[in-house]
Amino acid sequence: MKKKSFVLLSITIIIILILISLFIPKSFGENIKIEDINHIYVFDGNNGKEFTINNRNDIAYIVNNIKINKVKIDSLSLGYMGYCFKIKYIDSNDKTLLSFILNSKDTIRKDPFFYKCNDDELCFEYIKKLESELVK
Repeated sequence: MKKKSFVLLSITIIIILILISLFIPKSFGENIKIEDINHIYVFDGNNGKEFTINNRNDIAYIVNNIKINKVKIDSLSLGYMGYCFKIKYIDSNDKTLLSFILNSKDTIRKDPFFYKCNDDELCFEYIKKLESELVK
């Protein structure tokens, strides 16, 4: 009987810890160093165009903006097909360090969730501006 109680208590604690961790604000890419990123690949899901961001200042701005903005889980993203910007941080060995979708100025999608930024705006408009400069 003690074994069943222990197992039930352990499962309950694990479930509670998982639920708490899901709703604590988080940052994307907080462990990624800017100098480890060779370029940022962006695919625009609205028009099918892709472009690469190579400028070190632009990379630093985007990475820092995504990193400093805390986001919270908003809803499930499973089953949703469309998106705006699919973003990948790529290192010098063409390995993807981080991949996520920037849907709007306050929404990141990383399946299985949508995350909302409540404090500041994400760099959505900045990337749109870069796209207009880089894609001709």
